[in-house]
Amino acid sequence: MTQVSYIITVDNQLPYLEAMLASLRVQEGDHSREFVFVDDGSEDGSFDALIQRTRTWPRTLLIQQRRQGPTAAALAGAKAATGDVWIFLDADVVLNPAASRLGYATIKRGDADMILFPHAISHSPLAFDFAMPPDPPEVRPVDVHALLTEFPAPHRRMMMRRGAFRDPGLFDPAVYLPDISPALNAALTHSVGILDLALSAGRDDAPSALRRAGGQAEHDRSMAVADFITARPELSRRVRKAALRVAARRSWEAARKARAGLTSRFFWLYIKTLLGWPMDVSAALKESLAAWDDDAIRRPTPPKG
Repeated sequence: MTQVSYIITVDNQLPYLEAMLASLRVQEGDHSREFVFVDDGSEDGSFDALIQRTRTWPRTLLIQQRRQGPTAAALAGAKAATGDVWIFLDADVVLNPAASRLGYATIKRGDADMILFPHAISHSPLAFDFAMPPDPPEVRPVDVHALLTEFPAPHRRMMMRRGAFRDPGLFDPAVYLPDISPALNAALTHSVGILDLALSAGRDDAPSALRRAGGQAEHDRSMAVADFITARPELSRRVRKAALRVAARRSWEAARKARAGLTSRFFWLYIKTLLGWPMDVSAALKESLAAWDDDAIRRPTPPKG
C-alpha cells in the first residue's frame, strides 16, 4: 500500500508545471508515494508535457478527461488514488518541502482525518520561504459550525486520510471549486483540523488563484453551504441559522460591490437574519446565490458524448 498520494489537477498550466514538479521531487520523508495527475481538458500542451517530464517517475498515473471543472478533476483523482494519505494541489502551485512529512505524520498519528492548511501567495513560489517553526505545529480542531461561519472565507488547501473519502458524498459535483464541500461533509463523521502553517504557495496571477478570486470563490462557498444545509434537514437550528446569516452577509457584500443600495433584497435578507426573522433556511440560502447572477461564474458542464 502506498503511503502518500499526490492528487494534482491540471488545467492549461504549462508555464507552471516545472516549478510544481520540482517541489514534488524535493518532498521530505521516507514514505512511499504515488502521483496522480488529472488533466481537465487542457489545450496548451500541459498533458503532453507531463507525459514527457514524469516518464521516469515511479507510481505515476496520468488521467485525461473532457473539461468538467476542478471539482470533477479532484474527484477523479481521489477515485484513482491508493495511498493512505492524500494531498491535493493544483498544477500551478508548489508544495512546502515538509508538507508530505508533516501531513503524513499528523494524520497517521490521529490528530485529524482531514487537514486544511493556508496557501501563500508569492511572486516566486519555488523560492518562497515557508519559515518552518522549530517545533511541529499543532492541528486546531474545527467542527461543522466553525467551518460554516468563517467570514471572510480563507484560502486553504487540504490533505486527508484515505478512509475519510466517501463516494458519493465528500465532493459536491454541482460546485465548481472543490475547496468547501469536502471539509463540511467530512466534519459530519470525521475529525477535521486546521494547520496554521502554509504548506503551498503560488502566484496571484496563476490560473488556480484567479479562479479563487472574487465572485467565483464567494459564489462557490455559498453554493456549497446551500447544498450542504439543504441536503441535511437534521442539522440543528443553531447551525442552520448561523450558516444562513453568514451566507446572507456574503451575498450582501457581493451586491454592495455591484453598487447595490439599501433597497437591495440582499440587504434586507441580511437584516432579517440578524433580527432572527422566521424564514425557510434552504429557500433563503438559494435566494442568496442570485447576488452573483451578473458575475462570470463558472459552473460544471457535463462532458459531451
